[in-house]
Amino acid sequence: MAAKTLRNLVAGSGTVDTVSGSTKLVFSSAQSFKCGATIQLSGGQLFTIQEGQGTAWTAKQKATATVSGSSFNTSDSSTTSRSRGSSGVIVPWAVHTIYCSLVDDAGNFDFYAYVDTLFPEGGLHPYTKDQVCGSFYATMAGDSPSMMTIDRLRMLEGIVRGAAGTTFSNPDARLDNIEGKLAPALLAGTGQPSTSTTHYFSGVCSRDAGLTTDNAGNRAIVARAGTIKNLYVQSDVAPGASKSWVITVRKNGSDQTMTVTLSGASQTTGSDLAHPITVAAGDSISIKVAPTTTPAAARISWGMDFVVADAGDGGVVDTLLSRGDA
Repeated sequence: MAAKTLRNLVAGSGTVDTVSGSTKLVFSSAQSFKCGATIQLSGGQLFTIQEGQGTAWTAKQKATATVSGSSFNTSDSSTTSRSRGSSGVIVPWAVHTIYCSLVDDAGNFDFYAYVDTLFPEGGLHPYTKDQVCGSFYATMAGDSPSMMTIDRLRMLEGIVRGAAGTTFSNPDARLDNIEGKLAPALLAGTGQPSTSTTHYFSGVCSRDAGLTTDNAGNRAIVARAGTIKNLYVQSDVAPGASKSWVITVRKNGSDQTMTVTLSGASQTTGSDLAHPITVAAGDSISIKVAPTTTPAAARISWGMDFVVADAGDGGVVDTLLSRGDA
């Protein structure tokens, strides 16, 4: 595999004049530059061509000195040469395009990348017809090159988006995972239930005694579709030997499979991470606390994650990134 970097420059035809502070280049003979062609004066000034014809051309960079009759090197117009060596240069304030070649200079199969300031035409190098595979922008001569904005966005998309590993899987599995980690809300509450009768509490507040019925006006309402998961429960006092508390999450007044039982003389914490609940906007959430065999009086607290549903165009992260859900 050949090692290629900056494509070589070749000697230009005739000479060139510059005026300090001007972008105008005047050549002694007619030229036929492509957009982005490098012009390297014998004194070291560097330019890339924007437009022009004949002997009058405009560069992107301003001349740093006035010169007359300077020889120059310029971008190679050969359709086969991809050679590199000591004459290729990074030009300040210029776009540098990275091209990928599948053949070497002799036309033999190979695979490597090289850099040229020549702008692509139709996604291809204007002379060699090699495909574009990236670009970067150089500022001052001593600076490190910076990636073009569009390439940075593409790289970011590649980092953030990523399928689950199968051909026809969700193309935004990685983004969905990030959304699930960055955007959950916490549904939490605390209460001091009866030791003899089942009581109901709102999913997100405190009510010392709770209610003996799951009153609709006592429930928490979710404003967006999503998933409730990862229930954690804690009591300040263990229930006691052969006694227990059963804490169950309810949706719209019905028991769900998400539940935690605290029992015995020492257990004060528990969790249910295996039974997520899907909710729609407007659904109500409440907590049922049921005592068994008159447990010790206790204050019980709970907390759950609420992750906003990913609809492909309206989730929390969706508002920041363009999505591609199928």
